[in-house]
Amino acid sequence: MTFEPDWAIPPGDTIARLMSVRELAADELAIELGLQSEELEDLLSGKYRISEATAKRLSQCLGSTPDFWIRRDQSYV
Repeated sequence: MTFEPDWAIPPGDTIARLMSVRELAADELAIELGLQSEELEDLLSGKYRISEATAKRLSQCLGSTPDFWIRRDQSYV
């Protein structure tokens, strides 16, 4: 029998955790991602869908691949 969880962790939780580990302030990340402060808040709360461009910038700022961020977003929706 294979375990297949039916839950997903919001991408914003992962982003917030990585921000904490890297001691990265929200305003700094917003600038690096090319987002307004409100858009970053929406991203962290799950209201902002991760586009391919945002996924690429997330991978550059926080690590992993753009596909990782796209899959996280799609799994959570």
